[in-house]
Amino acid sequence: MKTKFVRVLCDVICVQDGDNTQYRVFINQELFTERTWVWPDNYYIEEAIQLDVPMGRYQIRYELVPPTNSVIEMTNIRIDFGTARILRNNTVEIY
Repeated sequence: MKTKFVRVLCDVICVQDGDNTQYRVFINQELFTERTWVWPDNYYIEEAIQLDVPMGRYQIRYELVPPTNSVIEMTNIRIDFGTARILRNNTVEIY
């Protein structure tokens, strides 16, 4: 099956309740990565998600690793490279 390469960028903001917030990134229902990051106040990271997958729709989801009272949010999702577009619910459609 032929695959296509797409790079998705997004801004990730976290309001931390502790020093070492861990988060996970899921593509559809599959765990893509797990990371630990320390966010200073009023700071965000620009994250690059590289996909080499068959054409289709892929939902990107962030979640915090419990236990935590921190809050994480993904904003400004955009295509940096490749033939794809962003749909509702943080879904990337690769065509």
